[in-house]
Amino acid sequence: MNTRTITFCTSIIIAFFTMATSAHAATWNFSNSPALAIPDGSNGCNNTAGAAATDILAASGPSLGIVTDVNLDLDIPHTWPGDLVVKITSPAGTQVTVVENIGNVNAPGGGNCGCGTDDFLTTLDDEAAGGSVEDACPPSGADFTPHNPLSAFIGENASGNWTLEVVDWSGLDTGTLSSWGLTIEDTPLTVVPQTIPTMSIWGMIMLASLLTLIGYRRYRAS
Repeated sequence: MNTRTITFCTSIIIAFFTMATSAHAATWNFSNSPALAIPDGSNGCNNTAGAAATDILAASGPSLGIVTDVNLDLDIPHTWPGDLVVKITSPAGTQVTVVENIGNVNAPGGGNCGCGTDDFLTTLDDEAAGGSVEDACPPSGADFTPHNPLSAFIGENASGNWTLEVVDWSGLDTGTLSSWGLTIEDTPLTVVPQTIPTMSIWGMIMLASLLTLIGYRRYRAS
């Protein structure tokens, strides 16, 4: 068997196993537009919470797998963003407080009135260059890092119901959960090495067939 033949056979087998065992990451986008009124709080600045405005976003896909990164898009028109506490809960039940009364270091339940510049339109991203959302007033016009990191969801199954909860902790000013969305990066849920034994059999069959053909050609040539 000459060098060119060996190289050809090896290349075929390597390519076959590479295709069989490759795992491809993906990016998924999900969004809802509930236009949901946020019940007002009461009793002054960051004192008494109103009822939660809650919305559920179903994440699904034929190959949606394990979370490696999550970003959260928020569109919340509100006349006093500092009133708000925003939490997101994964399908696995992990809850992260991503916004906590912007501009009020003693919130929730006391302190000053926080950021009073209208509206909340941003993407929360652990790697954002805009700094913490807690220091943004208004929390719009750039991407910010959340109050607590979204990396808490890494390693969880991305499929299922994600829940967003928005609570207003002060009276007078009101707003709406207009829309929100998730950008999820994942790795495949199926563990690829589980398919290797089956593929190994086919690889051996291919190799045996090639060697048989080469031996037959050498026999004919002798």
